[in-house]
Amino acid sequence: MEGREKQSIESCKRVKTFVQVHPAPAPASYGESEQILDEVIAKLTDHSSEQVAGENLSQAEQRKQQSLMKQLRDRHLRPIVAIAKASMSKLPGIEKALKLPSIKVGAVRLLAEADAIRKAAELYQPVFVKNGRPADFLEQLSTAMTAVDASTEQRGTNLGRQVGAKAGIAMELRRGRGAVRVLDSIVRVAFEGNEPVLAEWRLAKRVRALPGGATSTSAVTTAIAPAQPTQAAQAAPAAQQTAA
Repeated sequence: MEGREKQSIESCKRVKTFVQVHPAPAPASYGESEQILDEVIAKLTDHSSEQVAGENLSQAEQRKQQSLMKQLRDRHLRPIVAIAKASMSKLPGIEKALKLPSIKVGAVRLLAEADAIRKAAELYQPVFVKNGRPADFLEQLSTAMTAVDASTEQRGTNLGRQVGAKAGIAMELRRGRGAVRVLDSIVRVAFEGNEPVLAEWRLAKRVRALPGGATSTSAVTTAIAPAQPTQAAQAAPAAQQTAA
């Protein structure tokens, strides 16, 4: 999750806490905006969890895909290429099996080149078996290709899950900002002249990190609370009276 998104979500939560701690004095009311904010926060929580899950699963699937691609290249394609180069380079139609795909190619390109090698090897299957490949080496190659293809599809699904959650977060944050704008107009009027509460409101609704990572209204209140007089300051009036 991006920093700006995280800060916006924290702002929505602080605003929710504020309206709970400071109900609008009658006859004022926060109305539907408070309910919208509750809905937004609930959906943001769901989307945030979904985004993290999608990202983690995508990364795990990427590692799995890379492992499967390496197995396909090293365990199945490399022996076919080695045999073709060593003893079959003059046979017609075998040219596709003479070049091992680069380790840098992506999954789609690797599968395309593996398919070309498989088709070339099918023409001379007995020769490959005679030179050391197992009788079912083409079936094993097909299975390895299917595993890479399935992993590619799963990774795409996980990425889609992550992207969908990100879009959902953006949509709910727009709704949340709209609700906060309405609440802002209510709070300004309802608490007009009450500067401590208004200062608390301004800090609650701002979209940026608070000192020390505070996100709750209690933390906001602490941040803006007037300093308590020191013992020396408390003692000063008494000393003045004694001197008089």
